[in-house]
Amino acid sequence: MPATVHKHKTALPPPEELYRTLFLQAADAIVLVDAQTGEFVDFNEKAYENLGYTQDEFREMTAADITIIDSPEEIEKHVSRVLETGSDTTEMRHRTKDGEIRDVLVSCRAICLNGKSYMQCIWRDVTERSRMARQLAESNERLSVALADLKRTQQHIIEHERLAALGQMARGIAHDFNNLLMPIVGCADYLLEDPSSLADKDTVREMLSTIRDAGVEAGDTVRQLREFCRPAAGAAHETVSIRNLIENAVALTRPRWREDSSWLQAQIRQ
Repeated sequence: MPATVHKHKTALPPPEELYRTLFLQAADAIVLVDAQTGEFVDFNEKAYENLGYTQDEFREMTAADITIIDSPEEIEKHVSRVLETGSDTTEMRHRTKDGEIRDVLVSCRAICLNGKSYMQCIWRDVTERSRMARQLAESNERLSVALADLKRTQQHIIEHERLAALGQMARGIAHDFNNLLMPIVGCADYLLEDPSSLADKDTVREMLSTIRDAGVEAGDTVRQLREFCRPAAGAAHETVSIRNLIENAVALTRPRWREDSSWLQAQIRQ
């Protein structure tokens, strides 16, 4: 026959004594406040210990004595909300006996005892949490400012590099056009200085062919530059070949890096 297991419940004190003990030894400050006068009718140890007062000192005080407010109407509005809605939770600031300001989360509930209105309030000190939140907000603000500065600096560097690249490209294009103008001007000067050469059809054809080739190559350079430049605002986006863009950039800047490689006595393979 299986053994019978008897469970014994721990004996608890009477409800009134139990609840009084829970009230007095609660981790948060608990006070019973007269809704009309703001006097502390009852309170636990945390209520006065957290603020640095003795029990006798705290008994003579009211909620207005420890609460930092902009105007008396502020407390009146809080009390009205509690009495009208039955409860209210808000953050307040309490001043300790030595003048320190503490941030407190206040949760109040309306209670009616013997026809009189009271408020049961629980105070939870959130000073450290508020301090960390302020520090976090300040850090976020500093990071936002730093990020904005970084973006401005980055934009400045990009613009500087872009202008430098455009300048280098302009030098390469100028070099190309100078090379293209030389045969054009040279052929024209030759024909102008020696009109008799105009009678030599083969010479004239050769000169004109040289001028034409230089003009065609100049047109190709202009086309490459037009394709390389950014499209105007509002222009439709088109699929482009990265390879073609790179080849155009190499072609446009070839005179410049050829000069640099010659000066550095280096060889660049294409």
